[in-house]
Amino acid sequence: MKEPPEPSNRNVNLDGNYLESSSIGRDFIQIKVYATKESNKPLINSISHSSIDPISRKKKCWDRIIYKFQEKYSEGYIIPRYRELEQIFDNVIEKREENKITILWGPQGCGKTTLALLFCCINDVFDIFQNNVFWIDMTKHSTPLQQIKSLYEQTFNCDDLFDALNKIQDVNEIQEQLVYKWNDEPRLIVLDGLENYDDLKKFTAIKKKKCSFLITTRYEPCGNVNVKVLKSPKISIRYFSIKEVFNFIMELLIIAQLDELDKSKFDKSKFEINNQSEFQQIINQIGFQEIQQKLIQIDLTKVRDLVAHLNEWPPLVTFVANQLVSRITQGDADGNGKYSVNNAIDTILEDIRYFGLEWPNNLNSNCPKQELTKVIIESLKSLTNQDKKQLENLVIFPYDRAIPITVIKKLWIWNFLNSQDDDDDTKSQAEVEARHFCQRLNSLSLLARYDPNIGLILLDNILRKHLLDQTKDRLPSL
Repeated sequence: MKEPPEPSNRNVNLDGNYLESSSIGRDFIQIKVYATKESNKPLINSISHSSIDPISRKKKCWDRIIYKFQEKYSEGYIIPRYRELEQIFDNVIEKREENKITILWGPQGCGKTTLALLFCCINDVFDIFQNNVFWIDMTKHSTPLQQIKSLYEQTFNCDDLFDALNKIQDVNEIQEQLVYKWNDEPRLIVLDGLENYDDLKKFTAIKKKKCSFLITTRYEPCGNVNVKVLKSPKISIRYFSIKEVFNFIMELLIIAQLDELDKSKFDKSKFEINNQSEFQQIINQIGFQEIQQKLIQIDLTKVRDLVAHLNEWPPLVTFVANQLVSRITQGDADGNGKYSVNNAIDTILEDIRYFGLEWPNNLNSNCPKQELTKVIIESLKSLTNQDKKQLENLVIFPYDRAIPITVIKKLWIWNFLNSQDDDDDTKSQAEVEARHFCQRLNSLSLLARYDPNIGLILLDNILRKHLLDQTKDRLPSL
């Protein structure tokens, strides 16, 4: 498969270990997405930018994409899918003159939004589309009017225009204004979570030659769908390869044991953006012989058995990754000490067999949701009763509303410290308890967002629905 072009001031490396995108100059941005990380280490190793364009609207457009990326992947493990990323790059960038629409489709939880976000974060994409990249959340904006207004708001950053927009209740009128106000610059519109292909019409009606679409959806186009859509490139996003999952688990198991190594030989500050993966840099620093000793301790038969049970299903791989690191480095909520690598694998396999956490054979739209609920129920088992009570209190917040950790701290004072005082000692204790509580939720894959830097969390929506079902009789008191 043809590699993406590498302009002189770019380095887009898709070497199978991590995605690296860096540039020098006006649009400075660095992104490193590693295949593995420690449980408390941000997935994005560094992500920063300076002034991308003197026009604030374009900078705001870039900020939104970066924020979405940080919001979704600041807390969990990820296996970047380089083959699919190259396919997207090939269709959206290299063949953009012939392909106006590219479709990513597959079951829920298989990484379509992940891939779209990773693709948008490659600098070449923003350069080629002259910073005109727009992200429309089709599930959040459920009506045609809301969806087209979202595009309008991202296009123009002007209070006067927003005031005028609020008065418009006609989709056609907004389309006409976009056609009138848009120049001939290239544009990429990402429609995330498209459910009905008829919803495309209101966007494709904005007839501009250089306008491209990237769509994520659970549904493959067929039947009465527009001929242009049927002929558009379709990339099926379903599962990881066995090799990817096996290598990911092996690297994870070795990195999880690094606490036992001589710390003087391991300096994270020496990690660099280069053509070596984080894992390779660890081997270089620690020494191959000591890494080999860790490999000898791992029962490969058990790892293969674990990988066979995961069966390449992304949500289950993510869940198991968090559980493995937690049990090896911290123990579990029952007070057991740290597990050996092989014991951790054994207990994970026991849980998978007992709870029936398997790759669903029937890939209908409900099946992944049912399996994810099983995963969440298993995660909740690892929480203490105090944690569970605090978690139930959080269902009062809307599903799309981030919860400030300061609010969790206040709830902790009222519910668990048996105090209504606001003295310094109580504040300090509550702050520590609330922070550790959020870290525990994050390590068990129960959060859709975890941002300790600005003090916010967001509950996983399936988790929230499960908790609502469990607490509906007590909701008035909550």
